[in-house]
Amino acid sequence: MKVTMVMLSSADGKTTKGDESNIYTWTSVEDQKYFFSLIEKHNLILMGRSTYEAVRSRIKLQKKKLRIVLTHNPKKYLKQSVKDILEFTDEKPQDLINRL
Repeated sequence: MKVTMVMLSSADGKTTKGDESNIYTWTSVEDQKYFFSLIEKHNLILMGRSTYEAVRSRIKLQKKKLRIVLTHNPKKYLKQSVKDILEFTDEKPQDLINRL
């Protein structure tokens, strides 16, 4: 399995803009297009809970495309979970990659 990490950060290495949770207020249109092109292109995407919260209204759930969200509280998302399509886990990233 090839693993590619993609993250959004400012030129000075910050991954958020203070308390601003809406990434659309500080990311470029190009960043957003690239991110969603990756989601569309790949059959497996791992993302953190904050990323999921920021983009969940724009993610299209599709068969044969698994989206896994890393969260400390996967039980909180039981109602949103769709087996083999959208899953939530508190596994350590390396353990999850090894399992997949």
